[in-house]
Amino acid sequence: MNILFVIPDARGHLNPSMSLAYELKSRGHECNFVGRLDSQELVKENGFGYFSIGEEDFPIGSTPKIMKELGQAKGMKAVNLTIQFYLDSTRSLLNGLPSVIEKIQPDLLVIDQTYRMANSVAEKFEIPFFGLCNALDFTPDMDHPPSALPFYYKKGLWQRVRNRFFYSLLFRKLKPILAEIDQWRRKHGLSSEAHLYITHSPHLVLSQQVDAFDLPRNKLKIIQNVGPFAGNDRKQTFDSFPEGDFIYASLGTIQNGILETYKWVAEVCNELQIPLIIGAGGSSKVLEHKFIGEPLVLEYAPQLAILSRAKLVITHAGMNTCMETLKFGKPMVAVPVTNDQPGVGARIEYQGCGKTIFLGKMSKSKLKEAVERVWRNKSYTERAQFFRDEIKKAGGSPRAADLIEETYASLRPEKTQRKFETEEPQPNPRV
Repeated sequence: MNILFVIPDARGHLNPSMSLAYELKSRGHECNFVGRLDSQELVKENGFGYFSIGEEDFPIGSTPKIMKELGQAKGMKAVNLTIQFYLDSTRSLLNGLPSVIEKIQPDLLVIDQTYRMANSVAEKFEIPFFGLCNALDFTPDMDHPPSALPFYYKKGLWQRVRNRFFYSLLFRKLKPILAEIDQWRRKHGLSSEAHLYITHSPHLVLSQQVDAFDLPRNKLKIIQNVGPFAGNDRKQTFDSFPEGDFIYASLGTIQNGILETYKWVAEVCNELQIPLIIGAGGSSKVLEHKFIGEPLVLEYAPQLAILSRAKLVITHAGMNTCMETLKFGKPMVAVPVTNDQPGVGARIEYQGCGKTIFLGKMSKSKLKEAVERVWRNKSYTERAQFFRDEIKKAGGSPRAADLIEETYASLRPEKTQRKFETEEPQPNPRV
């Protein structure tokens, strides 16, 4: 198959997508990516083809500028900035993606769920498309609050009324994006689809979650929770571990500019006399700050290697870090910032594999209380180890690749008469 990945220009979406693409490439499939110029070098150095779009509107350096602004924002300001990012991306993809498709004629599109505008382009060209949930699946469910809101899960009539109200507000904020898509669809003779609920491929959606980690819900049959796409063969080495047990703190690569949170983490670890490693995620402010207790601060941490040794992880509750942490059976203290992170934090709290402190209620004393509780209570580790076993059973990238091949074969049997070729395994890329 000739597969085109349509993925946002953010490492939290690109990295897991490239892990999946590597698995598919090792089976003989051609994998290419499309996006802004800023992602071109990263994707190409990992061995995949790349087609840039929107060069005039998004020259080199535009994405880091946007990410830096997002990194300093929180709450609804960050949500609004994210929506503006996706509005600009909608226009860019609707204008640029058709020419890429005409040029390389892919057999299949694999589309990040947040890039729903690409579904319409695939429909216009009558190309099958599958969905990818690198973050939380955001199909609305009235028993759950929107994932961007700092609410713990609780079922009841009042909660449903509250959730419905906030979904209506979210729909209003998304209207410009949906209107842009709808206008493009009408222009190309497609039926109207400007509705919040229509976000999926009709055939297959792959999610990095595992079934046991989700909140109680009636999951759509097309959604397959296969666990994190990061492969077991992604070998990382690191030699600067502190002696004994330690805490690893990572607030991601986008919303990592909340310096005050890192200061509190360092102070708490210093007071509890627990060694600390901080993953700065490229934040210059974090790298340059002199933290109390002199923790080890890394610009881009070899996260998998560190997670394999840490006793506790303090995280922004991004889906990648959360799933990779549970993959090693480690408990968490979550400090969600925005976007889907509060929804991931609500699941961490509900499932008992850690404690969650929403940013609006964050304080040094609450952080210290949560760290002490998770550090000393074995039940959180035992619960995290349960999810380690669930993730192992879910299959990850190999299972996701199986589902892609099987589903595509059922849709286009005339193109899949022969067995997919398999190349010799190669070392996994640096993603």
